[in-house]
Amino acid sequence: MSTKEIFGYYKKYDQRFGLPLKHKWKTFAQPKTDKERLKIGYVSPDFNQHSMQNFLMPTLTHHNHNKFEIFAFAELKKEDRVSLEYKPHIDNWIRTDRMNDNQLVEKIRELEIDILVDLAGHTLGNRLKVFAQKPAPVSLSWFIGYNYTTGLSAIDYFLTDKVMAPKGSEHLFLEKPWQLKNHTYCCYKAQENMDKVTPLPALSNGFITFGTLTRTIRINDRVIKTWADILKQVPNAKLILNSRNFFNNLKTVSEFKKK
Repeated sequence: MSTKEIFGYYKKYDQRFGLPLKHKWKTFAQPKTDKERLKIGYVSPDFNQHSMQNFLMPTLTHHNHNKFEIFAFAELKKEDRVSLEYKPHIDNWIRTDRMNDNQLVEKIRELEIDILVDLAGHTLGNRLKVFAQKPAPVSLSWFIGYNYTTGLSAIDYFLTDKVMAPKGSEHLFLEKPWQLKNHTYCCYKAQENMDKVTPLPALSNGFITFGTLTRTIRINDRVIKTWADILKQVPNAKLILNSRNFFNNLKTVSEFKKK
């Protein structure tokens, strides 16, 4: 499908699940005096051991708590060691797994959250129907949770950068793309047990090795054609596929490499 066709389905999502809740939107009174601290609420089902921690943790650890009060709306059935690592960097930890959408909306309004951040998009455990009721004056979806528009006109911004959402792509978002000008849309924290950077393998091998870490569900004819086009342009290049799906089927991997 074309990008226009795909975007059409996101608009249908808004029409079916978002806009019918617009009557629940409420106006927010303009504060008479500036707040000492803005209240920022992060909504996610992944405040646990999840790849998101590599991007979210660096942000939370560097928040200025003199200017911002941080809330975590954690959609978790069970907390783990990573959940405990998050907590020292969060002022208010709120479990939402037993709250229905209306209860969570009221909780957010009761706490007077200023900025509500979606970190899930259309992934498992999202609370997009909460965002559809516009429980905070400003809301945004952050690219680290989902790589595209949420399809909700109720969300004000989509936090990204000029590389991930270049100029001219604005028509493919229900939100307004908020492009960070001098920074990437996220930062990455390397794991402590990672090996040190070593000399480029190609210097001793004499060829470039490309690698992919992905699930087989993401490999299709178009992906393979793209890989092939790249390999043809780089003399003697090789490609290594590293996927859990291949762990118990080494014969398949061997045959795939030959092809």
